[in-house]
Amino acid sequence: MAEPHHKARLVSCDGGDCLLLSGTRGSPDAPVRVNGHLVGAEGGRGWKVLLPVQNVREWSLPGARSIAVTTQDPDSQDSVVNQVNLPIGMLGSITELAYLVIPQR
Repeated sequence: MAEPHHKARLVSCDGGDCLLLSGTRGSPDAPVRVNGHLVGAEGGRGWKVLLPVQNVREWSLPGARSIAVTTQDPDSQDSVVNQVNLPIGMLGSITELAYLVIPQR
């Protein structure tokens, strides 16, 4: 059986920026959790969910580079956890420089 494929990308949505997550699960009824939070995934075995970036920030550690996506088989109760890479710099902090010194060679 192939390894589940999960993706995350930034998209525009009504409230501003959102994270679009997509992936596969063993059963269309399997619940999907993001960093332990149950989310309403659309679709069957191939699912997707749209989350406001603010929610992802609240559910993640500062500067996180990935999130945990968990699916659970409703019959056996077995959980499958996948680390999904976030878009580069999504949860990183912004450093403002007062000045930058570049030495002459």
